[in-house]
Amino acid sequence: MSKERQYRRKLKVEKDDVLSPIEEQVNALSEEIMISLRKNLPETSGVYKLFYGDRYVIVKGKTVSGSLFLIVKGYAYFLFGGQGTGNGLQEPYGKGRQLNVGANEFYWPLYSYIKNHPGQTWRLERILIDDSGYQLLKAEQEALDAAQGDKKCLNSNRDAYIPKQNAKTGMYGWISAREVGSFNRYS
Repeated sequence: MSKERQYRRKLKVEKDDVLSPIEEQVNALSEEIMISLRKNLPETSGVYKLFYGDRYVIVKGKTVSGSLFLIVKGYAYFLFGGQGTGNGLQEPYGKGRQLNVGANEFYWPLYSYIKNHPGQTWRLERILIDDSGYQLLKAEQEALDAAQGDKKCLNSNRDAYIPKQNAKTGMYGWISAREVGSFNRYS
């Protein structure tokens, strides 16, 4: 059974529905990442380098698979939003860019590289596996600092990413306010 047919069965897509070229690209990227990295995916919090060919981004996440899901989702926004070019009129950055303001915006240079250099190999390099939000923020910042000036690092952020604080829980995503406060004193 073809991959497209398997995908259609999984999503219960009607026979007459046709996947757009962009949907096909996003599905291919998702499958490519998971096939390349499936044996290296620890399901714990960590900081790591995600390589595509010889280029990489520094990523922190509660789980590696969750982070990869968000990166693929961001790539979909990138593709559907005109690859960051917009239509040049009222929406200079494209609808996708406006919809995707946040952490994945840090990966737009990676998305451009993926689009312009298809068929590269994915690889994951662990920097730190830990449950402490403070240790992860610190490791992410140290990795970003070490990558300053490295043209192969495609992160556009130069500071460790801290999610927005949830007013109800006081948490910053999955990181406690205490850990964020400790990191802010550190940096």
